[in-house]
Amino acid sequence: MARKRFTVQTKWLRSFLFDGWLVKLIMKSFGWFYQGDEIEEESRDVEEMRFHETYATKTTRTETRTKKSMEFRRVSPYSSNLLFRLTELISNIFFFIRNIVRYLVVPATLILLAIGVLTSVINTGFDSKPMFIAAACVAGGYILLLVLPSVILAGLGSLWRKVFKIEDKLRAALRANGYSDDLEN
Repeated sequence: MARKRFTVQTKWLRSFLFDGWLVKLIMKSFGWFYQGDEIEEESRDVEEMRFHETYATKTTRTETRTKKSMEFRRVSPYSSNLLFRLTELISNIFFFIRNIVRYLVVPATLILLAIGVLTSVINTGFDSKPMFIAAACVAGGYILLLVLPSVILAGLGSLWRKVFKIEDKLRAALRANGYSDDLEN
């Protein structure tokens, strides 16, 4: 009888402001174990030329960008259960869409809030209440259409893991093929 090969699969995911908890929840519900954060700094020198009437000056400054990534690991192949894999696929699609949409939602919400605050402070005669309502609708729509379904899919992933005893079957398969049954490493 041929031994089945198992490997440890690693995923690096970037987290966004107030999004790390959701990424950890989703990944945990599909059998991924959080290993920690990696912070990567990228530096580059930027040269600037300023021209004056009789001379030019050249200055160099260093720009630094920081990227935070979260590392997750899971034994692969994890499960052959079709319902579990379909739920994970749909969750990954929502994750992809949420990553794109958040770059639109956050600036739109902040711009609407800023316009609302400025119009109420400056007292231009323009009613600021619609701007606050629009900001709440944008943020609420994001939460209702992308965050809430992600949490529901994470709950389904956890449910399928328990109902179909995916981790118990995986441990048994690991032991039967001569591997350690520790799923976290």
